[in-house]
Amino acid sequence: MANLGEAESLERSESAGQLWNILSSLNPRNCTIRTVRTALKHLRLELVPNIVSGEHEQPVYKANGHRALPCVGMLSVIAETCRERPALNQALIGVLTSDYVDGICMWINFCLHFGLSFPQDMTPGEDFRKAYLIHAQLLCDLLDTSPEATLLFLSSSSFFDLLLRIWMTEGKAGEVFMDLEGRCPILLLMMKVLQNQSEEGPPMLAHRIMARPPYFITHFAERFVLRAHQVSEKATTPVLLGKAVGYLDGLMSATGILLKESHQLIGGFRRVDYLGEYSAVLNALSTQAAEEDRSLLFPGMFRLVTSAFKLVLHQKSRAVHNYKELFAGGFIESVLRVILAIPSTDKTTTGLALNYLQILGFYTVYPCVLETMLGVEYPVELRECLERTGSPAIKRAWQDFCVAQHEAGRVLDQMEDRRGLCDNSSCKRVGNPRATKCSYCSSVVYCSSKCQREDWNKYHREECKRAHLVHSRRKSSHALYSHSSRAFHVAFLEDVYNTQASRLPQSYQKDCPGLGFHQVIPVVNCQSAILSINFEPLVASGGSDGSDPDTDTRTCWNRRQVHFAQTYLEPRYLALVEDCRYKRKGTRSTRLVEGVFPLGDNSIIFLTVGLERVNQKWEGVYSIARYGLRVPKRRDES
Repeated sequence: MANLGEAESLERSESAGQLWNILSSLNPRNCTIRTVRTALKHLRLELVPNIVSGEHEQPVYKANGHRALPCVGMLSVIAETCRERPALNQALIGVLTSDYVDGICMWINFCLHFGLSFPQDMTPGEDFRKAYLIHAQLLCDLLDTSPEATLLFLSSSSFFDLLLRIWMTEGKAGEVFMDLEGRCPILLLMMKVLQNQSEEGPPMLAHRIMARPPYFITHFAERFVLRAHQVSEKATTPVLLGKAVGYLDGLMSATGILLKESHQLIGGFRRVDYLGEYSAVLNALSTQAAEEDRSLLFPGMFRLVTSAFKLVLHQKSRAVHNYKELFAGGFIESVLRVILAIPSTDKTTTGLALNYLQILGFYTVYPCVLETMLGVEYPVELRECLERTGSPAIKRAWQDFCVAQHEAGRVLDQMEDRRGLCDNSSCKRVGNPRATKCSYCSSVVYCSSKCQREDWNKYHREECKRAHLVHSRRKSSHALYSHSSRAFHVAFLEDVYNTQASRLPQSYQKDCPGLGFHQVIPVVNCQSAILSINFEPLVASGGSDGSDPDTDTRTCWNRRQVHFAQTYLEPRYLALVEDCRYKRKGTRSTRLVEGVFPLGDNSIIFLTVGLERVNQKWEGVYSIARYGLRVPKRRDES
């Protein structure tokens, strides 16, 4: 072991052999600022050869490479020493510049290109995977030296390009590099960048990803999914299973942070079905935990479930599709396994679990989500455990969920026998003809060209341009209410109304005192597994006869704490409701019902359905859907 004087004298040397000797004898005790300067001197940006042009084969650049590799190794000792010796840390801050950071990153990139690692291995390609793990750990150590050093790295395009190389590179068998035995330095490096307090990491990383060709975004997202599946395959023992849970949690957290940065990134992750893939891995890990070590289900797996919910909530605008993809991977099974593992004495977590069950029920009333759920056969032992659970609240919430799913599934089974949608209010169609959308705005559908012409002259000529803007904006943000969902919801509300029809005339006075039954509309709240019905007025007072249409219009159009921006729909909507509220057709032949459906974020759908009496039942014959935006209560209304 060289003493301090020997190490300092060797630092003046320029040969690769002497630099390797310095590295072999270097430790936190003899590491000085001169060591730092020596390492940085040989890692300057201008010394890095251009591999594409073959500069690395030239003698001068080949010598630079031989000297650079041990100096990269010195950085590891320097970073470790800086954590123990604040004086050296301050000295490093004083000499470290953005040019040096770029040089360090470019030389590490050079080493990775040839599979070089340190300190003992100078043979190219000897352990390709090991080189990536070692250099990722080195970058983690350098980021940990000080906030100032971190900012320099997070301001370097070369650093982010290096990070992307480490994250993206695959081995010969198509596997990405990871280490499940300890804390994987590659995932750790990604998390340090994304969770840094300066908040510079996520936008800079997103920027460097966007600078690549368009296909790169999808390939980048694929590496997240590939890592998730590899971690599941490597979890061959209870110990590794526990580490796999933590690794998957890190992947989900990193995904959530990145998706806040760019719609293009969201698109890339969606193209690889990240929610379905994460859900499938979570289901596999929870199944394995239930069989091998149930202690892993709580709290470890519970954190994973929470992370999955956060991923969905990060993109509230496309909540319907998010839940469809999540459920397709077996997410509900995972949630149930984890919930059943919560200790009965943990009231706080049980309350959170109940909330999760309620959230699962929010979008089960959408046909695409419902079809996915109905295709899932829950394991017998899981259903039996739910029946025996010691938590009455959990058991009741699950039963409510199952009943809601069954009722919605029953309506879904009858959809083929129903008449189709047509947005011509005068349509007299019979059967279920193929619907045709407006070719410009796509917001209305018709059963025939005759109906389309009639509605164009009556309403749609004035609506079409503004409807096109709304449709385009919502389609681009994946917050569009589809015609297939509307058709199902019409059938669903029709079914609810027929079930409750005899009770409704006796139960509206509490919400709308002084009004007749024809002057109110029952509103079915479909935003949870348990439906509720309240009533909204269609007129300003019981004596309204249409002589003050403006006041009545404001009354029937508006809803409390909700804003409707589609004012162009008012004429169509008022024509639907006025026959009922002014008794122009009588409540024996026509009635109204409205449904409120969640659509993510602050958006909700208000679907108003006109019902006609057909064969002793009420049948939905016409409908209007309005996008509602929740408006927070003012303080004086609280």
